[in-house]
Amino acid sequence: MDSFIKKIFDKKEDNFVHIQLQKFSKGLFKNKALIKASKSGSNYSINTTAEYANELVRSVAELLDDGQKVKTIGIIVSTRDLSNELSFKNKKQFMGIKQYVIDSEMTKKQIIEICDKFPASFIGLSFSVNGTELKIKPKAPKSAKPSTKEDGKFKVDFCKIKTGNEK
Repeated sequence: MDSFIKKIFDKKEDNFVHIQLQKFSKGLFKNKALIKASKSGSNYSINTTAEYANELVRSVAELLDDGQKVKTIGIIVSTRDLSNELSFKNKKQFMGIKQYVIDSEMTKKQIIEICDKFPASFIGLSFSVNGTELKIKPKAPKSAKPSTKEDGKFKVDFCKIKTGNEK
């Protein structure tokens, strides 16, 4: 999987890159699009900020076998009303932002369909497949506005992947 940053430098355009560029616009955005990776033995641990969530959900879903179901939990955050387009357990709404709580068994096709159908929404789904575990915090990410705090410490832990898969 190539991240949207690598795609920009490789001059490859796709929907993920376009959406990220729409979010950031001009300016200096500290503590955004960060990655922290480590290797212990044959296992990898990758932590990222929220900007990578949609791409990670899709990439890990692609590891599923066709027809294989996995327990999927998390949220989808959107300004659009997705009630008629999405199967969800609960819906929370505040100031026009809708959070759809997902807690169900899903297939590769269903997860990828969500990624394709709602690319501008935040997709924070957690699930495990074939030794790869994806955990994304089930909350809306912070806005892309620069922080006014200068505490220096920033945790890169919104999205976590643990895997033995080198690809």
